[in-house]
Amino acid sequence: MSPTPHCWRADGTEYGVVANNFRGGTNPREAGYEWLGAADQLSSKANLAIMPCGRKPQTTFDKLYTADAGAWSDKLKAFVLSNHSAPHRHDESEYVGHFLQKKLRLKVAGSTKSKWEGSSCMRHSPQKTFAILGYGVRAEEASCDEIIDLFGLDPHAVVRIKMKEPHIHLDTLLASLSTRDPLVVVCRSAFAEADGSGWDPDVAYEQLLEFVSAETTSDRGQTQLHCVSSKDGYGYATNIREDPDGHVYAPNGLSIYYSKVLKEYGYKVHPLNLPRLFWDGGGAAACLTNDLSGAVASGWRPPEQYLYWNVRKQIKQEIDSYPEKQICWN
Repeated sequence: MSPTPHCWRADGTEYGVVANNFRGGTNPREAGYEWLGAADQLSSKANLAIMPCGRKPQTTFDKLYTADAGAWSDKLKAFVLSNHSAPHRHDESEYVGHFLQKKLRLKVAGSTKSKWEGSSCMRHSPQKTFAILGYGVRAEEASCDEIIDLFGLDPHAVVRIKMKEPHIHLDTLLASLSTRDPLVVVCRSAFAEADGSGWDPDVAYEQLLEFVSAETTSDRGQTQLHCVSSKDGYGYATNIREDPDGHVYAPNGLSIYYSKVLKEYGYKVHPLNLPRLFWDGGGAAACLTNDLSGAVASGWRPPEQYLYWNVRKQIKQEIDSYPEKQICWN
């Protein structure tokens, strides 16, 4: 995870446009406190390595959404950096790569050639029999083939989904849950309309359904597919973080029905109140974290000085001094 900087602003998404046009921007101090609250909850079940804001956060202010920074590749035994398409995020990968390699002592493989924004653009199925890759807003279609190669995916076991705004990454329209009953959650209304490139949302959905229906094992049983409403989809119902005990952290404001559905599959929902980070910035629980469990499995361990509870006090002190109005800068 990476905390919000003092100069954090609402930018780059439809949510940010609304915040700027109708609310005069965002509140960096409140956003910082929201980030602390989310980190407190998430750190109760996992170790969190913290990437500092840096000396010039004005050029990397949105890196708190660390899911977009890249992803760990088991094939390469290295972290693959993003190649950001959003103009306000062009400088992030250089900073992230330096921090991961020099401070966290994590092997870095460099950035993708195609426009691609990290783990938020890909998901493995609950029982790891297929993968789902997203493109269309922040990721180029060509990134799908590149990711298949870099991550050693079976090209015959991949579902490609083209999305439309405000769903800018795959994790804003699809979730894969595995610690209780295996479940794929998808927002069908977030699929882009058919176009001349050969993309057809109905074909993609049928393919997803076929892969889900074929995913069954003797110990885990049958993976299920649940479609959320367009309203819950807009509320980022799939932008959730799952812990090993079946607890799911989701943005506040989703329907009671959706919580009941997750409960039926054995999951307990913990709402995160994110009026700034989500409704102003367009990111929720999944966006705020980047899973490095693959690196841990390969033998890597995060340095103690960057673990959350060793730096929380300092982060809190810095947030206390943040402005309450969005800073204007060029």
